[in-house]
Amino acid sequence: MTDALLFHGRDGGDVEIIGGELTLADGYLAALYLSLFGGNEDDSGRASDAKNQWWGNFGESDPAKQYRSETQYLLSALAPTPSNLRRLEAGASADCEWFIAGGYAREVRVSASLPALNQLALDVTLILASGELVNLPRILQPWRKAA
Repeated sequence: MTDALLFHGRDGGDVEIIGGELTLADGYLAALYLSLFGGNEDDSGRASDAKNQWWGNFGESDPAKQYRSETQYLLSALAPTPSNLRRLEAGASADCEWFIAGGYAREVRVSASLPALNQLALDVTLILASGELVNLPRILQPWRKAA
């Protein structure tokens, strides 16, 4: 799978352009990043928040192709404490459920940690349908609870 190389920049997701060309990357990282951070920050992923979801979802009838991004919501709703890491792991796993539903993976494993003050690290491993283990690059994300 080849897609745009997405990474977290100073003000959110970013891409790299060299010589007028978009840098591409093999693998599942772009799909993972968009699953975790591609929705609306005000959307918890629950049915009661459906009105707050990303506007692009309203034209997509297949829920597996919609971005709800519970992970993104939790980063602004929860305090950055070790006790909230399991909740972030559950949210990230829910955001990645489409990998399994779509037949791309048998299992998604998510591990969350706090490597620095107010910073979340997510380590995601996909066990593909073929049985191959794919360890995706660590995602480092600021964890800022809304005031």
